[in-house]
Amino acid sequence: MVLSATLLIIGSLLLLLVLLLILARLSLLVVTVQGESMTPTLLSGERVLVWRLWPVFRLREGQIVLISQEDKSFQAAPYLKRILALQGEIRTLRPRLEHNSNNAADHVEQEQAWQIPAGYVFVCGDNLEHSIDSRVWGPLPRQRVMGVMLKKLRVNEPAQELPETSVSEQIGRA
Repeated sequence: MVLSATLLIIGSLLLLLVLLLILARLSLLVVTVQGESMTPTLLSGERVLVWRLWPVFRLREGQIVLISQEDKSFQAAPYLKRILALQGEIRTLRPRLEHNSNNAADHVEQEQAWQIPAGYVFVCGDNLEHSIDSRVWGPLPRQRVMGVMLKKLRVNEPAQELPETSVSEQIGRA
């Protein structure tokens, strides 16, 4: 009787562990940062952990989120951007300047105000000069938020290389 109760407890714990692993696999995503739009916070090539099942009603200003492109094709890589404003807020920023423009009037730095409608967010990269974001796109629907960044993953430092030795030298030391 005690043995069957113990086996039942062990089986239940294993099932719980499997379910937790499946939930983690479905909800967590490792994303590699591409480009300079989030520097200095995130550098190109760094990896971050994103929680994909984040409820959109829990989005907060300041969170870094993974944004899907409007084009839902498989090849379209998502963007990492910071939420600057939520629905009902007004965000005033300088629009992104086009660097290839020769017209001096285009370089006048006037601020623009965006009213964020219900169900939308306003996102920008931390590196405003190298970021294409809501200053170009306008506010984005919350449904484009694929997840929220939980943390930056630490990159393992390369192992120290040992000096090369021949097999006979290694045997001689043993």
